[in-house]
Formats: sequence, C-alpha cells, structure tokens
Amino acid sequence: MTPTRRQILAAAGAAAGFAPFAAASKSARIDAIGFDAFTIFDPRSLDAAIETHLPGRGRGFGVAWRARIFDYCWLRTLTGAYADFERIADDALTVTAGGGKIDLSPKARTEILAGLKTLAPWPDSAAALKTMRDAGLRLACVSNFTQAMLRENVAGAGLEALFEHLVSTDDTKGY
Repeated sequence: MTPTRRQILAAAGAAAGFAPFAAASKSARIDAIGFDAFTIFDPRSLDAAIETHLPGRGRGFGVAWRARIFDYCWLRTLTGAYADFERIADDALTVTAGGGKIDLSPKARTEILAGLKTLAPWPDSAAALKTMRDAGLRLACVSNFTQAMLRENVAGAGLEALFEHLVSTDDTKGY
C-alpha cells in the first residue's frame, strides 16, 4: 500500500523527534527536508480554471493534461532535449486539447497556464510546514517548476518565510 502524503509528513516529523510525532523513535535526527511542490500544492486546483473554459470537462481534461506534462518531462529527460516546465506544460496543453478536438482560445490557454503559478496548497500543508520549521528543521521546496513558477506559488500561498531554499530542476536543465 502506498503511503499517503500525510503519513509521509508524519514519518518525517517523527524521525525529526518533535511533537506531535513524539511516539516515533528519536534515534534518527533529520536537519533538513526537501519537499516536492506537489506534496505542498494541490494540482487539482487547476481544474477550476479549466472548468471555466471547458464546462463539465475541467477535471477530466486536467487529469489528462497533467499526465501528458509528466510524460513530456520523462521523454525530454530520456532524450536529453530539455525544455523548461512552462514550455512543456504549454506543449502538453496543445496536444491534450488537440486529442480531445478542443479549440482553446488564446485567452483560455493563457488563463489555464497561469493556473500553474497560483496553485492552492493542500489544506494541511502550511500548518505542517510551520510546525517543522518551528522545530528547527531547514525546509526546501524542490520542483520541476521554473524558479519563477515556484516563487509565485510559494508567495501566493504565503509560505515564503518557511523555506530556506526553492530548488528548480530548471537550475540544472534536467528533470
């Protein structure tokens, strides 16, 4: 069984030896934790922007688009043909829309892609991150997003004071 995001956060907290995870072993000490952006931000929050332009199809289109985005990240890694996440998301949007015979207006494309910079955090993310930071853990957010996308999401959620580092795969031009 795959652990949930909450179970992973709880295990990290327990390994760090701080409340409310005091029941866990205190033999291991963790000083820093790097989180993938999608453990902090809910990618499904994009579906509302999609639904505005594709009534009744937002969730399904969002699932297909996000899958295509990550397929493209893997393909570009395997072929050594790097493109930043914004480009990949745009390409994936074009192909996903084309596959569904959907003609997205320039306004729709812009607004849907902008949703990648304003993702809603998971409901418990801020509190969990604050608890870890208050316990002295150094936190980083590691993401396929570009630095600009990562900064905008973190700032938009009011989380910038919690992270010591924002690390983008764009920094190394590889996923």
